[in-house]
Amino acid sequence: MKPSHAFYFTAGLLAAGMLTACAPVQKASQPEKPLNSNVRPAPEVVRYDRYLLIDTSPQAAQRAPLEQMIDIRIPSSFSPTVADALRYVLRTSGYALCGTTSANRVLYMQPLPAVHYHLGPMRLSQALQILAGPAWQVEVDDVQRIVCHSLREGYRQPAEPAVLPAHPAPQRFLVTPPAINAKPVAIKHTAPFLLTGIERRGGMVFAAIAPLYTSSLSDVALMTVGESRQGWTLLSAAGQQAQFSVAGTTRTLSVK
Repeated sequence: MKPSHAFYFTAGLLAAGMLTACAPVQKASQPEKPLNSNVRPAPEVVRYDRYLLIDTSPQAAQRAPLEQMIDIRIPSSFSPTVADALRYVLRTSGYALCGTTSANRVLYMQPLPAVHYHLGPMRLSQALQILAGPAWQVEVDDVQRIVCHSLREGYRQPAEPAVLPAHPAPQRFLVTPPAINAKPVAIKHTAPFLLTGIERRGGMVFAAIAPLYTSSLSDVALMTVGESRQGWTLLSAAGQQAQFSVAGTTRTLSVK
């Protein structure tokens, strides 16, 4: 008896099912998702001491020095210009102010407004914009670490004033006063500088000091704890006072 057609049909279906089950299943290819550049890797924590774990991630101010927090007081007695103030706030940041040109002279040569003598607490980038005003755009060259300002669209430079002919200066004669026999005076142990402010820049505290007879903001020096100037070593600085060690004694100076 020969097998019927139904038998062959059923056997064919079973064989096809067995081959399909044995064939590897291919998954549909999916496009790779691009990595998000805004996602930062998890901070690395390492053992620094026997019982101390530290985070090795750099601080935000170390990644972007212009984003550090500052709290700065500029002495009004120096009558600074806007350029003087910009150079002063950029100290210790690693950045410098660009040179004065015809494009920025009208800004940089302006006298500093009294409201800008105290800046902070704020970010350094904000101070650079506040000192310039809304008409000017802050431009940063991160390659050379130079900060400059350009006029925004919608503003224009003022007309150049007419140049008047120069007149010869009057002659002056120097009169030498007679010599006076002065008696020796005992020298008092006073500070050789003035304390102009206690400042905070990027998490560090500085004592700002200036020579006794100066009228330039560029002469102001910044001291950190442990640093010495003219025999005076800074011990601490807080509030409106700083303590110094000099000749075995401790002296306290107040901000002037």
